[in-house]
Amino acid sequence: MKIKLEYASICALLVVLIIPFYIAMGFTFPLGDDFTRANAARGIFDIGKAVEEMFHAWTSWSGRYTHHFLVVFLGKAAESRVGYTLVCATGVSVYWISFYGIFFELFGRKRRGDSFIIASICMLAFLSGHPNLNITYYLMTDVLGLGIGNGLVLSFIWSLCRLWNAEFVSKKLKIAVFGTSVAAIGCYEHAAIATFLAAALAFLMAYYFSHPHRKMYLRTFKVVVFFFLFSFLAMGNFKRQATRDVTLEVILAQISASWAAWKSHAFSAFFSVWGLTVLFVGLTINPELKRCSNKFGNHILPLIFGILVFFAITFGIVLVQALSDVPVTATPKLTASMSLLSSYALTFVAIIAMMRVRRTMATIPLSLVGLAFVIILVLTPNYQRLLHDLFSGKIAAYAASLEKRYTFLTWTGYEAPGHATKVGKLLFYPYPVSLGEAIPGSPDEWPSKDVSKMFGLGELVSASPDLNRAYVNIMERVPEGKFSAENFFGMYVFKNVKAGPNDTFRFHWLLVDSSISASDHISTLVLIRRQLDRPVPVFMQRMIEKKILTRDVIMKGSMLEYFGITEQSVLEKWKIFGGVKDCYMLPVAAPEWGEILAVYASLDGVEYKKVAFFE
Repeated sequence: MKIKLEYASICALLVVLIIPFYIAMGFTFPLGDDFTRANAARGIFDIGKAVEEMFHAWTSWSGRYTHHFLVVFLGKAAESRVGYTLVCATGVSVYWISFYGIFFELFGRKRRGDSFIIASICMLAFLSGHPNLNITYYLMTDVLGLGIGNGLVLSFIWSLCRLWNAEFVSKKLKIAVFGTSVAAIGCYEHAAIATFLAAALAFLMAYYFSHPHRKMYLRTFKVVVFFFLFSFLAMGNFKRQATRDVTLEVILAQISASWAAWKSHAFSAFFSVWGLTVLFVGLTINPELKRCSNKFGNHILPLIFGILVFFAITFGIVLVQALSDVPVTATPKLTASMSLLSSYALTFVAIIAMMRVRRTMATIPLSLVGLAFVIILVLTPNYQRLLHDLFSGKIAAYAASLEKRYTFLTWTGYEAPGHATKVGKLLFYPYPVSLGEAIPGSPDEWPSKDVSKMFGLGELVSASPDLNRAYVNIMERVPEGKFSAENFFGMYVFKNVKAGPNDTFRFHWLLVDSSISASDHISTLVLIRRQLDRPVPVFMQRMIEKKILTRDVIMKGSMLEYFGITEQSVLEKWKIFGGVKDCYMLPVAAPEWGEILAVYASLDGVEYKKVAFFE
């Protein structure tokens, strides 16, 4: 059933819709374990240290040999914004390439255009529907573990499909099959389980259909079993349990909770964007695999195999996590990974089970089905939040503040090595490029020591701006009697007010009369003059600026709000008991973001009102 589309225009549209996820990767910075890995590496592509770390981890921490190799081999990339971006982009691109390769093989190595379109829709669904996108694909250490591991599972499935269609088993094909399987197993336990089950399913299918390469499938399964055991029986796995006091009692308690955890999360893919993706692929892919295409959908046994793999992969992940120091419910990224991998098995089931449905729908233009699905994807919370934080300039502003911070730390490390340093906390942490503050508030809190080591500093902490210091600096600008106890002054914005020991504490401040509101919260909208690193054409930014600046009031939820940096704050947190009168003071922007054109504030949750700059 060929999808009749204008390939060039459809492909271009899909690429444009996916590109924002890649653009956001250009604003990523190191966090958590990234600092540890960067310090461990002596330079980029440090293969000697990477091999040493891999063996050290296998004997003392975990059997994730691929992960431990990559995080040191590419560790220094965390010190470069370009390097960090390339690592994240490569990890995600593994999925896109593998989707295309699988569909190209399922179409009998024909219909490249259809393969690319369906692969791109699946890629958009994968990114739009991932419940933990920021943790797994915008954090380098996780990209090189759970992230790329699940992508390599797809690459392994692609190589199995290539093997199925191959006339003979070439050396290049053997390298692809063995290489992807070995690499995937060493990334993460979830990927190892999925690889094992994919190899087992392919082996059973090969023997069921009397495939001429079935001995190669058997060899592949044997290799997978060997490296699966090599990873799971690593000495480091057992030492880590002892280090973290994972006793037999703890393991038994976690196993007893496994059934409830499995029931809660095993079927999450059915009720997500990925469930719709499975349905979409089932409707659009009519396999044209060699040697079984005519009878593929007429056999019940492959369908049973696929269903068994679904149950095995979900319960296997829950059980393996129960045997470790981190149960599957401990962090959302684990349940998200299980949901993603289970959708692989469900897709296999859907392609087989829906063959008759595809025949019934032969007269329905599947281009309309694809269009409807794409519309659903761009309306998902992931996609909408990403677009807002990109187009408003919020992500660019966040990156500008971090660039300023790291430039300051770099120079401080050169000029005063070992010096105790404090930096200002950022005003916000946009999606999906950040998980929160990279530098903790205590020098003893992880990973403060790793961050200070990277920059050659002593104790390093982050801190909120000093309200009293900001208030004093603001009042120095205010004429005597302007803000008296009897004088109701409303709201003003004060630019470039320093509230700490260095320029990382310099912000634009909103001063609010304490008697102005009965609300507990305030919402702010900040318009910054056009930024070259915002993915919006400059002429369009100018149009938006003019449109917003003519308004004294902007309604919440309007399109204009979409192009301003919005943030909500609890007022009580920013209350200052001044010498003149009580008021609220909160930082709303930073000078490094660019020229601030306007600030709007909402106290009623209905409309933003323009705030005057104090001159």
